[in-house]
Amino acid sequence: MKLRSFIGALIAWSIIGVVHGLSRYADMIKYNPNGDPSLTGVFLYVLSYSFWIVLTLILLYALKKIAFPFAFKTLIGIFVIGLFCWLPPYFSVEYAVATMISGGANFDFLANLESLSSSVIFFYSVVYALTFAACLGIVLAEKTILSNRLNASLKQRRTEDALMLSQQKMQLMQSQLSPHFLFNCLGAISGLARNRERDTIVDATARVGDLLRFTISNSDVHLITIDEELSFVEDYVALQKLRFGERFSFSSTVTLPRNQLMCPPFTIQPLVENSFCHAVEITDATVSIDFSVSYDQNSLIVLLTNTLVSDAPKSNGNGTGLRNLQSRLTHLFGDRYTLCLNSDDSVFNVKLSLPLDTEEQ
Repeated sequence: MKLRSFIGALIAWSIIGVVHGLSRYADMIKYNPNGDPSLTGVFLYVLSYSFWIVLTLILLYALKKIAFPFAFKTLIGIFVIGLFCWLPPYFSVEYAVATMISGGANFDFLANLESLSSSVIFFYSVVYALTFAACLGIVLAEKTILSNRLNASLKQRRTEDALMLSQQKMQLMQSQLSPHFLFNCLGAISGLARNRERDTIVDATARVGDLLRFTISNSDVHLITIDEELSFVEDYVALQKLRFGERFSFSSTVTLPRNQLMCPPFTIQPLVENSFCHAVEITDATVSIDFSVSYDQNSLIVLLTNTLVSDAPKSNGNGTGLRNLQSRLTHLFGDRYTLCLNSDDSVFNVKLSLPLDTEEQ
């Protein structure tokens, strides 16, 4: 049993004993003014009430041992057993105290129990019931607090596990960008090699190095500046220009505020890459790519349009870049972003609206 339970019970019952003893002491002075009252009686009443500490500790121990939430029948059983097991011994103790106060020496406990009035039995039954209720309240409060703490801990653990799982998924999807992008970059250099453009290969290899350096350094970063992402796009388009030459035209319009905007890495580049994989690579006709970035009402707006050739063969790509992008954005922003894709026979359109944080320069 915890020490604080014992100390609390000792203080409570000592106060009750002192109050009762002083009350009896005052009655002795009032109704027997010629007597010689002694404060020893007060002490003996305190001593008799200290036996209720034993009952309190027993009830606390018993109530803490039963399963929570408590069964009503179990509580009734403990109450009744405790009542019949406690009151007779206590009446004997009180009788002994009263006899010592009165100066008597003969203790007839059985006669005392038989002579107890119903009012006395009722009074101490009420005291027992109040003690039982107080103990039950204490145990209920402790178990409720413990249950709330366990639930809060479990909820926090589930939240942390969900966050960890989400981060692991993000890292997995983001790590997939490196081999996916590397494959496309090597495809660009392979195309230059087939065309025997040796001088261009040197420049292309250098640009691939810069692009891969960006990819590796940002593979586990959650946010970068829009300027860094747009610089990555420019290097990517320049590499494709070395490969395809005049087979595409690329125009870009960037309208952003002075505040430095932040976005997840590899957010814009996959949209541009999609135009090359599914339009430029599959036709010899010139493909026009129009690209714009703007900021409106705390959202980054990316618009990309590329022309399509009606008789061009279908792309061999499987759309990994866009699917990966959608999955990453869903994990990061939930339903607060939009990615719209639509096309007809001649034009393919992409619109991305992304909520962003700003960082003052």
